[in-house]
Amino acid sequence: MSDEPENRRFLAVLRESVGRPDECWAWKGYVMSNGYPLGNQEPAYRATWKLLVGPIPDGLELDHLCKNPLCVNPHHLEPVTQRENNRRSSSPPALLAGRPTCKHGHPFDVDNTGWRKGRNGALARVCRTCSRLRMRQYAAAKRAS
Repeated sequence: MSDEPENRRFLAVLRESVGRPDECWAWKGYVMSNGYPLGNQEPAYRATWKLLVGPIPDGLELDHLCKNPLCVNPHHLEPVTQRENNRRSSSPPALLAGRPTCKHGHPFDVDNTGWRKGRNGALARVCRTCSRLRMRQYAAAKRAS
């Protein structure tokens, strides 16, 4: 890290933020609108990792094991794939992906799980039992009209 003013500011804020190795180091500097800290033109936890640990391996991103987005403690970060990071999150898609049944209680097992592409191109699980029921209802409504 060079001795530019931006780097000196980053190091000063990092020193302010550092605590014991086992606790979260809450970033004391600028926080972006998405709730993540900014330092050195990138998220502060990434800059801290690069400074204290080394480069982030290609194809991996840092996951906050402590689930605190303001934490810059490298002991609380783990390089993982984007898929794994999303799987570990508490976002609605991650929570739904972990459910063993559809919203009507049918199991998502090998025989009852289909896949379809959504509008965004991502694959989504489909309950085959529910799909068959919807098709029967559609056919019955079509016959009745």
